[in-house]
Amino acid sequence: MVSDTKSSPQLPAGATAAVARGSKVEAIKEVRTATGLGLLEAKQLVERYIAANPVLKEQFGQQEAELKRRVIRWVVVIDLLLFAAILWWFLGR
Repeated sequence: MVSDTKSSPQLPAGATAAVARGSKVEAIKEVRTATGLGLLEAKQLVERYIAANPVLKEQFGQQEAELKRRVIRWVVVIDLLLFAAILWWFLGR
């Protein structure tokens, strides 16, 4: 599928509002409901719309970076708790 990133694809009004709120999943749902497209096609359409708009691209880039930081933070916390439990099990009993 060849995508034209120079012009922004048109999205239904509900999908545009969802993208503006920062909800890519809701935008994909709106596109699927309004157009009857499949999941992959709707996802590609929303991603092309975001890629064609630099402000939205920056906004979603920041959201993804924050999500990665949160995931890493939780992984570290869980690892430390697991390590502490193992130490207690073997050394503290």
